[in-house]
Amino acid sequence: MILISDPVDEIHRVPIDWRGTILVAAGMLLSVFGFQHSSTWGWVNVKTIGCIVAGLLILAVFALMELRTKSPLINLRIFRVRAFLVENLILFFASMVFVSLFFFASLYAQISLLDSPSQAGLYILIFFIGFAPAAMRGGKIMDKFGAKGVVVIGAAVATIGFFLWSQKLPGLSSGNQWWAIIIAGAGMGLIIGPASTDASNRSPRETYGEVTGIIQTVRYYGSSVGLAVLGTILIQRTASGGSYYQEAASLSGRLDFAHGMKDVFTAMAIIMAVCFVIAIVGLRKGIQTEIPDLASTAAEGQIPPQ
Repeated sequence: MILISDPVDEIHRVPIDWRGTILVAAGMLLSVFGFQHSSTWGWVNVKTIGCIVAGLLILAVFALMELRTKSPLINLRIFRVRAFLVENLILFFASMVFVSLFFFASLYAQISLLDSPSQAGLYILIFFIGFAPAAMRGGKIMDKFGAKGVVVIGAAVATIGFFLWSQKLPGLSSGNQWWAIIIAGAGMGLIIGPASTDASNRSPRETYGEVTGIIQTVRYYGSSVGLAVLGTILIQRTASGGSYYQEAASLSGRLDFAHGMKDVFTAMAIIMAVCFVIAIVGLRKGIQTEIPDLASTAAEGQIPPQ
């Protein structure tokens, strides 16, 4: 007779880390709130600096508390795995651009190009002409050669693509932007999937669920910061001209908004250049190797860099 153990008996119940939950939520909220309101208050305003610094300090306290908590919300010792830390930094900055671009591209299409909402959707769809095939190809390249090469190339291509895209925005012609949008999409396609997969693979298998949650939290936080920072750039640039506020359909208003978008997409190119530097310096060549048991090595600090 074959005996099958009851899966319920193997469940290990742990208390909810309410202290950690409150701290991480407060830290993210305050920092994003500060970035978001910098356009109104100004970057050197005490309220802006206070919110951002306070938010980051709370996140630092959260990290220290988690390292001393028996059942932490997030096991931060996993960041001792070098590749996991680097991949999450890349995903943070890439998410600042990846999520934000759909919002800003839609605004540009409707305000500067005078497209309808459905036409704006088609404008954004151009991005996926480059993104989809690059994402599929990037996964195959990562399986054969590791993540570094494909992520580095993707960041470089995305940097070029977003810069070229930004230069075409004041021309008010979507036809002249296609190739730049496709290049930007291809670059992002080579980054997002491989970086997420490699970060997950670099973690101990028994913590896969927790690791996935960490990666998604990093991406969502990066997206929120990206929307706040890039939105501030747009507001400050367009508020200085301000003509589109009075008559958005006029040529001067459309051009003013387009130049504001040029600054936003140039900032996106700079952010992707940061991803390129992080990837080329922080990642190591080669295919994924096995990671030791986190539980048995974390206490002694024996997790080697990968």
